[in-house]
Amino acid sequence: SDRRGEAGRVARELGLTTAIVKGVWSGRTFAKVTGAARRKPQRVAACVSCVQCDRVITGVKGNRRYCSIACALIKGVRVGGESECWPWIAKSKSRGYGQVTFCGQRFFAHHVAFDLASPLLAAARTEKRLTISHTCHNPLCCNPRHLELLTLEENVRENRGRADLSGENNHRAKLSAVTAARIIALLSEGVRSSEIITRLRKESDVEVTMTQVTDIKRGRTWRHLRK
Repeated sequence: SDRRGEAGRVARELGLTTAIVKGVWSGRTFAKVTGAARRKPQRVAACVSCVQCDRVITGVKGNRRYCSIACALIKGVRVGGESECWPWIAKSKSRGYGQVTFCGQRFFAHHVAFDLASPLLAAARTEKRLTISHTCHNPLCCNPRHLELLTLEENVRENRGRADLSGENNHRAKLSAVTAARIIALLSEGVRSSEIITRLRKESDVEVTMTQVTDIKRGRTWRHLRK
């Protein structure tokens, strides 16, 4: 405050503005004449904490919330038993697979889980261009025990085999065979789709969507039960 007042007094004596006096005083102008060294502002590195493990992250670049990609993965996975599926519970945007965002980049969640559990196989996967397949047929699963390396041909062959499965054996099935058979029976009686949803909720406390009833009605799913 004393220095600001002194700059104002000098400016008034010389008939100059305070900004000119401060520029000379700080070394921004006429530094070669006055010899005043310009002081450079010191930048303080950003310091935040990881939202998963609370570890301090220093020198943060961009919108970084995790100290490692492992923390970013664990934050979005519901870990269960060794033989159970570990589903990705955060947002999934690409083909039904979970996606991990770390340092501004996106990675498939099951790829990260596999690479962290098997770093040696991760290098071979990159070199040989192998794919990671789910033995549990659950694309959101991140349990490393449910993941295996396959060639592209093997993965395509296995997926085609799963697609040919019907009923509850198909990995995309969301209804039980009993519920699907009941829907088909009600449709044959001429019951409206909205009424079918209400009846199933009252009869067996089963929640069915309009899309599921419509798919059965149009023969998109559970066709084998109509034979």
